[in-house]
Amino acid sequence: MMSEAVSNRLYSVKEAGRYLGRSPWTIRRLIRDGFLREVRQGRRVMLDIVDLEQFVEKYKREASDGHDLPQEEERPNTELLVETGPFWMKYYSEGRPIQESTQTTDRVEAKRLLKEKEGSVATGLYRGPKIERIRFEDLAALVSKTTKSTNERRPGALMST
Repeated sequence: MMSEAVSNRLYSVKEAGRYLGRSPWTIRRLIRDGFLREVRQGRRVMLDIVDLEQFVEKYKREASDGHDLPQEEERPNTELLVETGPFWMKYYSEGRPIQESTQTTDRVEAKRLLKEKEGSVATGLYRGPKIERIRFEDLAALVSKTTKSTNERRPGALMST
């Protein structure tokens, strides 16, 4: 009888997501960020229905302010590493995933760069991330090395008669 009461009170991440109308990944993020408290049963992560109802009550939309989710400045200090660098993009070329930095912290610009990369892959103009980062000095060193190794194979090639 006690286990029925506990099982009705504790929800899995998936069940909590259905209860709140959110994905399981959002529920995990809310737990990680300290908005929801978890109950561990071994490796299982469970959420108390009371905590879910308190979350709903706390972030219920007021008719006057229009905010229904916690704002960035309201996040509790969980002493977790927060990355504040440039956005990274991931796209696929010939079935292989490619991840690279967008070199920007602007979300709109990062999305534009991702669309541009996906467009060049789709049209066949994309040659890879390393091609776009080659500098003149690298090419000059490569040509010098290639010329030197070619001349070493043909000792008389540079000698004038």
